[in-house]
Amino acid sequence: HNRSVVALLDSSGKPRPGWPVALDDTYCDLPAAASDGSIRVICAFNSDPVSRAHAFAPDGSMTASFNFVLEA
Repeated sequence: HNRSVVALLDSSGKPRPGWPVALDDTYCDLPAAASDGSIRVICAFNSDPVSRAHAFAPDGSMTASFNFVLEA
């Protein structure tokens, strides 16, 4: 609970090997697929001004993760 899950599905709708991936963030935007097959997603905790950007390889391994603050 209080976590988000990201999954990469195959053409039959089943999770690909290495997926799904649980994130400690409580809210994530819809993931975006890159041309190399990796997945990018931006997440945040409910009341935390710090957001997180995550990138995952096609096998479900995290390739990058960094924090940033959105300012108005």
